[in-house]
Amino acid sequence: MVATSIKVFRVALVVTVLMVSFAVPRGSAQTPEEGMESAARGAIEGMMRRYECVTPLGVRTISVTAGRDTALVDAVVAATPSLPTAGAVTEVPTHWRVELRRTGDAWRALDVRPASHDLAAAIASSEPPTQHALLRDCDALLSTELVDQLVEQGVALGSKAKFEREEQLAKIALEIAGVLGDWRARARALWLLGRARDSQQSFDDAMVHYQEAHRLAEAYGDRATAGRALVGLGWTYVNRYEFAKATEPLQQGLKIALAVGDHMIADNAYLAMAEMHILAGEYIDALLDLDRARAEAEKAGDGAVVAAAIANAGIVFITMNNYELARDHLTRAIEIYRRIGSVRGEMRNLRNLAEVEASAHHSAAAAAALERLEPYLKKEPSDRLAAFVAATRSRIARNRHDLVTADREALRALGLAMKMDSKYLIAVLKNALSEIRFEQAHYAEAAELAEQAVKVSLTTGSPLYVYPFAKLNAAKAYRKLGKTDEAFSALYAAVDSIESQSANVPGSEQEQIFYEDKTGPYYEIFRLLVDQQQPEKALEWVERSRSRTLIEFRGRSKATVERSSLSASERDAESGLERAIVSANRSLRALQAAPVKDAARIAEADAEVRQKRLQLEDFEAQLHSRHPELMLARGALPRPSLSQTQKMIPADGAIVEYVAGTDATWVVVIGHTGRPRVARIDIKASELRTRVARFVTHIIRRDLAIHGEARRMYDLVVGPVESLLRSKRSLCVIPDGELWRLPFQALVDSRGQYLIERSALFYAPSRSLLAWYASHHGPSTAQAGLLVVANPRLTEETVQAVRAVRRDESFAPLPDAEHEARGIKAIYGGDVTMVTGAAATEEYLKHNAGRYRIIHMATHAVFDDTSPLYSHLLLATGSDSHEDGLLEAREIVDLDLAADLVILASCETGRGRVRPGEGLIGMSWALLVAGCPTAVVSQWKVASAGTAKLMIDFHRRLSRVPPDGRRAAAARALREAQLALLRSAQYEYPYDWSGFVVMGNGW
Repeated sequence: MVATSIKVFRVALVVTVLMVSFAVPRGSAQTPEEGMESAARGAIEGMMRRYECVTPLGVRTISVTAGRDTALVDAVVAATPSLPTAGAVTEVPTHWRVELRRTGDAWRALDVRPASHDLAAAIASSEPPTQHALLRDCDALLSTELVDQLVEQGVALGSKAKFEREEQLAKIALEIAGVLGDWRARARALWLLGRARDSQQSFDDAMVHYQEAHRLAEAYGDRATAGRALVGLGWTYVNRYEFAKATEPLQQGLKIALAVGDHMIADNAYLAMAEMHILAGEYIDALLDLDRARAEAEKAGDGAVVAAAIANAGIVFITMNNYELARDHLTRAIEIYRRIGSVRGEMRNLRNLAEVEASAHHSAAAAAALERLEPYLKKEPSDRLAAFVAATRSRIARNRHDLVTADREALRALGLAMKMDSKYLIAVLKNALSEIRFEQAHYAEAAELAEQAVKVSLTTGSPLYVYPFAKLNAAKAYRKLGKTDEAFSALYAAVDSIESQSANVPGSEQEQIFYEDKTGPYYEIFRLLVDQQQPEKALEWVERSRSRTLIEFRGRSKATVERSSLSASERDAESGLERAIVSANRSLRALQAAPVKDAARIAEADAEVRQKRLQLEDFEAQLHSRHPELMLARGALPRPSLSQTQKMIPADGAIVEYVAGTDATWVVVIGHTGRPRVARIDIKASELRTRVARFVTHIIRRDLAIHGEARRMYDLVVGPVESLLRSKRSLCVIPDGELWRLPFQALVDSRGQYLIERSALFYAPSRSLLAWYASHHGPSTAQAGLLVVANPRLTEETVQAVRAVRRDESFAPLPDAEHEARGIKAIYGGDVTMVTGAAATEEYLKHNAGRYRIIHMATHAVFDDTSPLYSHLLLATGSDSHEDGLLEAREIVDLDLAADLVILASCETGRGRVRPGEGLIGMSWALLVAGCPTAVVSQWKVASAGTAKLMIDFHRRLSRVPPDGRRAAAARALREAQLALLRSAQYEYPYDWSGFVVMGNGW
């Protein structure tokens, strides 16, 4: 079998000449063979002109293989340097191959390539015995060019994760370089060998090969190989989590790669640097480097790195809890890996996709991804991948409340991780087992496993992935064991690690997503302090987790104050504290990146970092007290104290705030005076979600039995504090979790009254935002009164753009909305600007919205549950417009509004995506960011006629209040208009009157 392979190759490559008859053109002195040889020589001589500093001396044909209209010619080239450049000729291949095609009587070259290309390809596709036989039979082709071609073939195999075959080619290339005595060729072969060993996690071997490759490349002036060796060395340090050592070779190697145009190595360097940023929680830098890696890989035609860059971006989005973007990136990467034939790349990311689906509680989709993976795993077993698969199976089982399977799979995964000594995976799995033990009520074991996970995570170089979650799990177990001090200590450490990451998250929406799974430590501290009868302190901690993005983004977006407001000594003191944090962080990272981990020193350094952060936080608080204007400039709005909160609350008002845990929910009542009162609601989050969804469904369907369900929901969420609210005529509800979807105004109390019949209600995301608006939103700077935009004339392009995702909508004209607008204009008279039809364009609103004190919008709206900041209002577009007629929430954020009040009298404008801690993300959130303190929005799809009636009545009541007081009167005016509908025979169902709510500041 081996001999046959050799014979077939030799027939194709070297010696056989097929003698065929050719018709010689009349008057031609050339034989057909001479015509082929002449065409081949011309093609080779043309190719030789590409080699600088070389003069070809002659071309000699050694074989011709011909068919009727095609031919293959092998030839040998002799050349000499045309300039005194040592060794120039050794870079020029001596054996060439030309593919010819006959057109009429002439032969034309289709392809010209060194013969070593075909030999290298044959060696790459053969088994070792055949490979050596090929080399013996084709010893004339042993050359530097063959080494280079073997290296290129090895890189291609490595990109398909065929690392063993890549290593074999590297060894053959190294052997040929030794026979030739070519040290530059040896450097290239050593680089490939290092790459293959690195990919197989033989890091010590890889480092030796990379270092020797770099030494030889430097000695013999091969800059490209020197750059490759440096990047390879940096990658090896990254794989060993020795980030401090990785940075310099990666940066030097990248510099060389960019200088010589080596896109393949530049993409590897960027990919490695992104890996370091990912593991360090530096998401902005990671995504930037991944984008650069992808761009370089596309230039190089390096599909493997294109896929890796896209897949790793997916990993970043997993870390930030953005499962939609993670799923999109991983799916794209899997397709690329499949297209280029990288089975291992496809396998790895199928598992990652399964993890995304499991994290999003899509158990069926997660299991389906693992099923796609199983056939591959059977063909190419991998302990590492098997460990990750078992970990994902454990998560799926936990989602399904199957603790037996979850336990078994987690232990199996941990065994494989320990066999491989994968510290990161060990930390993840010990933390997962801690959660399982907690659910099994084995609290001491749960605490021990969590602390083990913490300790191991500190040795990985990427502790932020596991550390805060493990600390939280330890704290929960300590609480069950009655070890309160240990629980508090663990929780404070978890909070510190979370808050150290926030500056590394890109963009406002990514910040919201990032905090989704990180409210746990804050809520657990709240729970412990409530148990200790310290509700004031408990509220401080829950407030610290609330509306973080909204508050910070609100401040950043309206920054007006320069740092010059600080004194020189203040600036120096602040800079000194920031430098101290940087220094402490560097010390911590150096210890985490050391080959031998010292857990005690790492813990000390970690504590020092937390202490430095606390010092800076305390200093910033002092700055804010001395310079209130900094609150806007820094985007760091202070959290209100209890006394500051109570000053905002009217004597007949109260804040009703909810804290939603997994196994219970708490309701807190804060009045104008006195201590906060806290009551516990014993209901699991999953059951609460079901009950809220059922209640809302009953409302939307106009179910006649809604009254009883409204009574039961009231007893559940308001009943425990009913006695505290009886005398309150104004309530601010701060929901949490699924309670954001609950229309509190439609709940029925023990006397059979709807809650709205007792009190005016409004909703707010946090007390901090209320406090900020109370202290910073003075008299409006608006130049005009009321802007009403209604029933815009939608273009077909706008409608089609929306129907691409919302096929069930008609988007027909809204005559009731125009009637509504005319009714409002009649109420206010000349103080109203009414814009309807073709004039109600997106451009008009963007250019003029900032001029008005009140804005009323009556148009179609579309809520996007997947990307809530892409929810939008539909408007007209001008003939020469650059706008699409879709005013998206993300565009509302960029409006500089001076309005006291915005009314979005459209369907679902008050809906949004509930994000733990952050609240309801959608149009109302965007309005708050844009500068509007109060908005009237709808919680579901409202009826057009009823909405028009409600809104006209709302404005009639609002118009009776002086302009300066209308914002604060919005909740009261809306209540009165709703009660009027409720008491009419036509609109008595909650669906008709309770859909609209006030969001923001209602006092």
